[in-house]
Amino acid sequence: MKKAVLDKKETANDIGGREKVPMPRRFALRLSHTQIIALGFFMLIITGALLLSLPFASADGRPVSFFDALFTSTSASCVTGLIVFDTGVQWSMFGQAVLLVLEVVVGDVQRHEPVAARFYHILVTVAQQVVYVKAKAQP
Repeated sequence: MKKAVLDKKETANDIGGREKVPMPRRFALRLSHTQIIALGFFMLIITGALLLSLPFASADGRPVSFFDALFTSTSASCVTGLIVFDTGVQWSMFGQAVLLVLEVVVGDVQRHEPVAARFYHILVTVAQQVVYVKAKAQP
């Protein structure tokens, strides 16, 4: 079993008056909540654009240009309703399903963002406690 390398300078945030927990170096990439949300949107938009640019996402079997797919994916992800093509004519059932998933996922995230942020906070706190317990258990 690999031992986590701990650096005394790296500590977790002092949350609620709790003791600071040393963090392993492998968690060196630290993103704020805002950066995580922005990265999630970026990944969702790029994934949607890649799926929409596939030939079988189009009703006529010809691939759509990546920039048109990117604009459509961004519009669906941001729930703006802007389109380049008529959705019922241009996209196959697969393409329409991709657009529906993009709209539903983002809509749910926007409605439940406070719940998701709290859940993320709980997961981070539990992970910090597990690392602390493992570090204390090792001689």
